[in-house]
Amino acid sequence: MEYLGNKCGKQARKEARKQAKANIKEGYLVKPGCSSLEAQYLRLNSMIQEKDEEGYPLYIMAMSATPGQNYDAARFQAIELAKAEIVRQMETSITSLVENQLSNQQTGPGAAVSVAKTSGAVVAHASKKIGRVIVAFEAYRILPNGNTEVLIHVAYSSKKAQEIVDASIRE
Repeated sequence: MEYLGNKCGKQARKEARKQAKANIKEGYLVKPGCSSLEAQYLRLNSMIQEKDEEGYPLYIMAMSATPGQNYDAARFQAIELAKAEIVRQMETSITSLVENQLSNQQTGPGAAVSVAKTSGAVVAHASKKIGRVIVAFEAYRILPNGNTEVLIHVAYSSKKAQEIVDASIRE
């Protein structure tokens, strides 16, 4: 959310410009036809700030910077690593829900092992369910060895993530 003409909008633009300049100094570029680094940071920062009606973040955010022999390979790997980070963030929610379910069943001393095994299975199932992510920021640079490094920030709907967690536990 950008509020033009007030301090909030000016501060957001100033911060985005500062982040973009830092990336430019590090040699990052954007693909032709893509938004500028500053515009991408405005969007990214806006998505980070967005909350639902209960005050929780609308998106789970993850970042990855991955080198590859070419842009497409590095981009693909960066997105996959960022998805893995989203799953790791979901894992906390999964573990607590599994623990609650097992404690409601009044399990015995083997409950800790059950929680670990069940949580692992649910996390694996959930990671397969994550499909498309929103690419909120994307830049690249050519490394001294000739490889390309892609820096990417992705977002995934918190609501959709919770639906996946709930469905994975039920299954």
